[in-house]
Amino acid sequence: MVVSSRARAALEVASEVVSGLGVSFDAARVLRDRSNVIIAFDERLVARVPGSVGSVRPGDAWMRREVAVASFLARRGAPVVGPTELADPGPHAHGDTFVTLWQFEPTVEKVDPLAAGRALRVCHEMLEDLDVAVVEGHNALDEALRLLDTDVMPFTGEERTVLRDWGRRAQAALAGEPVQVVHGDAHLGNVLASARGPLWNDWEDTHAASRAWDLGCLHAPAILGWDDGDEVAAMAYGDAPEGVEAATRGRLVQAVVWTAVAAAFRREGPERARDLLMRVSLGTA
Repeated sequence: MVVSSRARAALEVASEVVSGLGVSFDAARVLRDRSNVIIAFDERLVARVPGSVGSVRPGDAWMRREVAVASFLARRGAPVVGPTELADPGPHAHGDTFVTLWQFEPTVEKVDPLAAGRALRVCHEMLEDLDVAVVEGHNALDEALRLLDTDVMPFTGEERTVLRDWGRRAQAALAGEPVQVVHGDAHLGNVLASARGPLWNDWEDTHAASRAWDLGCLHAPAILGWDDGDEVAAMAYGDAPEGVEAATRGRLVQAVVWTAVAAAFRREGPERARDLLMRVSLGTA
């Protein structure tokens, strides 16, 4: 892969953090450069340096929530990528950015969507025992609606009003449902196809919500045109809670907003975000 200047800078930062913690390594390589830069140190641990998410979500509270939830699940043997046990997983401040550290997991070629859906249910069942106060201060849909009012959005006033209305209707429909800690961004792109089975990863959007929110994350890709087995995973999850249709609508709003955030961060044009808005308009009509 071509390593961007942003990824090279992240690799340098992560290398300094890992070395400073006394963890030795022979080589570091960039595994992924998208919303975060993911860097492997040999086959010992993985560092994550925030990208577009950090550009609109200041501080490190969201990373602390992620580490706390993933640690809770990993200690119970849940199908997740856990924080590293080789050093303090962080977040570690380095200049104006942060680094978190995670277990390295050998991977296989492709995620099994059936197993991934069942694994999500296992995580949900274990998370019933985690106090929602651990993720206090964040809600994925609330955040998306706040971001609609920022300058990074390429949409007209009328389009913002439509997106805001869809989001608020989803909020109203879900208001009476029981809540617990959920993943928050539960699509198959956030599942690692590991040698020990599918592992849910990237808990940076974890918050307290109905389980329906995570099921909505699995249903939304079919409307957005990038379903890669997500619907199969939703089916394998088993009996769905009430509110999945409303959660899917809310998730679609969030997807459009974050696509615009990512484009602004990468200094790309608004075409992809506008295309998604059109797909959502057709899919929710």
